[in-house]
Amino acid sequence: MKECDAEISAIVKEQQKLQHKITDANVKRKKLENEIKRMEMEQKDCSLKVDKLLERHSWIVAEKQLFGKSGTDYDFSSRDPRKSREELEKLQAEQSGLEKRVNKKVIVMFEKAEDEYNDLLSKKVIEELDEKKKETLKVTWVKVTS
Repeated sequence: MKECDAEISAIVKEQQKLQHKITDANVKRKKLENEIKRMEMEQKDCSLKVDKLLERHSWIVAEKQLFGKSGTDYDFSSRDPRKSREELEKLQAEQSGLEKRVNKKVIVMFEKAEDEYNDLLSKKVIEELDEKKKETLKVTWVKVTS
């Protein structure tokens, strides 16, 4: 009887262990199923983002064959995207800091002065062409009258 009771209790313990393993496996299975669903949703979102990027930036289609090739600007193995992102953010912050120090009125004044300079240069060229035309007419008139 004792042997049978011991055997039964051992089997019951083994059954409980197996039941516990089954429960753990079911929990893991549920977690993995949820992870798969989440990844499928992310894939759809990423596909939509890629489509939008392709619509917005026509250069991607033209440059796509260079992606991942060594020696190109798109050699992703030799460049760390996180480091590049940090560098971009640093440069954008620096640019915004510089924009605050630039006097916008001076830029407008410079552009206006540059336009006036270009107008004066074109007028000077026109005046020089008029002078050459007058000289040519004089030379021609002298030849014709002599």
